[in-house]
Amino acid sequence: ATAAESATSFAANPTATEPTERARQLISQLNSLKLENGQIPGDSIDVFRAKLLELQGIDVAAIPAMEEFFHRGDNVRYDSGAGTNLLSAPTLRLALMQLLLDVTLPDNEEFQARLIQSVTDPEEVALLAKQLEIAVPGHYRSIIVDAVKASLGMVQNGKYPGANTTPLLKLLEKLGAMNTLEPDP
Repeated sequence: ATAAESATSFAANPTATEPTERARQLISQLNSLKLENGQIPGDSIDVFRAKLLELQGIDVAAIPAMEEFFHRGDNVRYDSGAGTNLLSAPTLRLALMQLLLDVTLPDNEEFQARLIQSVTDPEEVALLAKQLEIAVPGHYRSIIVDAVKASLGMVQNGKYPGANTTPLLKLLEKLGAMNTLEPDP
């Protein structure tokens, strides 16, 4: 799919603001961090954290660059072995999603609501749902329930082998939506 097709499938109402060049650079640099022999090089940990803090400081202006990153489907996994995840999250996508909680409302809320509708990874859905519930409890209930059910369906179909679905089930329970699950055939 082209970038334009991915952007269209991502959300019906993408962020109208153009990404700042600095936000794009920071995300590109974060995306280029690679493991060496299954480990994160020691100096890379401090660089990673500093770049995340700088991106956080850009605040709302970082959202369009994050949106571009999520459109591309890029990701870096940092927890490929025992003791390898010394960063704030097991993946770059999750680190950026965590960062959204600190972005000024309502911009982060609207972006997270669009984003949760486009992801199926159980960790990503659980994190975005939790953050939306912190920001605006109950406001996005139906979107969250739909995203959780879609993610559970993907797990059931084998897309995420070994995924921990407990946080998703607890979300459904908290939202009073356990009855929306279809029984296993």
